[in-house]
Amino acid sequence: MSLRALSRACGNSVDAKDLCKNKLNELYASVSEVLSGRVDALMRLTEALVEREAMTGEEVDEVLNAA
Repeated sequence: MSLRALSRACGNSVDAKDLCKNKLNELYASVSEVLSGRVDALMRLTEALVEREAMTGEEVDEVLNAA
């Protein structure tokens, strides 16, 4: 979610701070769930980056999509 979209979602109301905090917490939980489900792929990517130091987008895709 972009900052502009977050701003639109929260608005300028008195409760904007709480709305933004809640939205950010929801997004954090969502991202954490996605990353937790891809631990093996992320570990492969980490190992590949340590070996190569730099990778193209195509190489990243290959590592992430490897079985």
